[in-house]
Amino acid sequence: MLVSPHQQLRREKFLFGHSIALTARAIAARIFAVSDRQITAPTRQRRPVVRARRAAIYLAHVALGQRVQILSPSFHRHPSSLRRACALIEDARDTKAFDWSLDLLETALRAHAQSFSQGLLTQAVHS
Repeated sequence: MLVSPHQQLRREKFLFGHSIALTARAIAARIFAVSDRQITAPTRQRRPVVRARRAAIYLAHVALGQRVQILSPSFHRHPSSLRRACALIEDARDTKAFDWSLDLLETALRAHAQSFSQGLLTQAVHS
């Protein structure tokens, strides 16, 4: 089946966003000492899990510019829930320790995004 360039671009954007979300979840789970399974659970979770999920969402969306529509399936949440999480994290950044944790997460995510982009570029050149 032939895929149009537009469809291919949409697929690559989705894969990139999903990769960012997976990495954000993994790093946030590590920093906040929770599991990825807890972060994506559809049921109510403890406060540290909720904070880890919100931090991952915030950085994937705000720091790396991924659209909430692309990120929402990876977090198993509605886009409006992702927007609310971003607003709550923005308010919580006043705490120095929390702000420092977010800075660490952002650095790790940016490194991942850069290596992922380089991999796509290399793959496109060699195809």
